[in-house]
Amino acid sequence: NLLYKPKNDFVRDFVGADRALKGLQLMRIKEIMDTSPRTIRANEKTTGAKSYMEREKIEWLMVVDDNYTFLGWLGISDVARKKGGKVKDIIIPPTALATSDTVLNEALSLMLSSAVGNLAVVDDKGKLEGVVNFNSIREVLGKTYNKERQK
Repeated sequence: NLLYKPKNDFVRDFVGADRALKGLQLMRIKEIMDTSPRTIRANEKTTGAKSYMEREKIEWLMVVDDNYTFLGWLGISDVARKKGGKVKDIIIPPTALATSDTVLNEALSLMLSSAVGNLAVVDDKGKLEGVVNFNSIREVLGKTYNKERQK
């Protein structure tokens, strides 16, 4: 409450203009993650992946194996350059992973250092549970600022 609903101007100034960013330390990924990310199996053909991505107008897919273990990312530009073959041959390996209990400020930091700007959320066995992207965090920050403006 102190961060999101400062009682008066003194408290608002005391906690600082970046109080919404500080509030990201209080939230966990599980509160905002997309639990139904678009995925593709590693053994699928790249031609099928390309068709699917073009039809759905999406820039990337999350690559999983048959056990739903997260293996990496598949970008539309990578698929467009590849003539045939399997998805597993061109995936971008993950540079950062998170769990559903990761705090949002850490998630944001991991996303900024990631090759794709999205963050895969996995369980302790590496199975895909969801994804967090910049839009998810932007929405949280936007809601925070909107609540503050309504006062």
